[in-house]
Amino acid sequence: MFFALTDMLGTKWKVRSFGRQDAEFSLAQKLVSLLAGVVALFLLFLLIRFWIADKDYALGYNLSRAGQYQEAYGYLLKANSKRAEPVFQDELAVNSAILATFVLSQGPSSTQSAQTASSLIQEAIGINDKLVKDHPKNIVFWKSRVRIFYNLAQIDASFLPKALEAMKKTQNPALARPRIT
Repeated sequence: MFFALTDMLGTKWKVRSFGRQDAEFSLAQKLVSLLAGVVALFLLFLLIRFWIADKDYALGYNLSRAGQYQEAYGYLLKANSKRAEPVFQDELAVNSAILATFVLSQGPSSTQSAQTASSLIQEAIGINDKLVKDHPKNIVFWKSRVRIFYNLAQIDASFLPKALEAMKKTQNPALARPRIT
């Protein structure tokens, strides 16, 4: 397409010595070429940024599945800062809840660890509330909500009713995944 555009704008040929011809590009052709180059570089930049975010998410996801939640948290946070995908946010919320449970289950905690756990709990619940509000029919986010509140109920029983409420919501046939036969 680029070559068609530049060709349509007209190329002038200059005859040089020994019968050699050189192309002379018009100002419009140069501007179209520059614009196409800038757009291509911008798209390449976006593609690289998305690739890095996907790579960070994959590392965080795999570390989380391996039980290394603290290391996974950093990668998931980086992935979310580069690209706010609902799946990335969901994994970060689950990881935050598990980390908060881990911090508070360590026994007598200091004020700093209690504040850290509190901020992780608020982050997990806030992210999941937003996801469930924005995507109310996505059963994956409701299942994550069950995981989040069940993990938090291990340290504070007041979260158990919310876990049960979310579990009842996942039993709704309207949220069930369609079966392809």
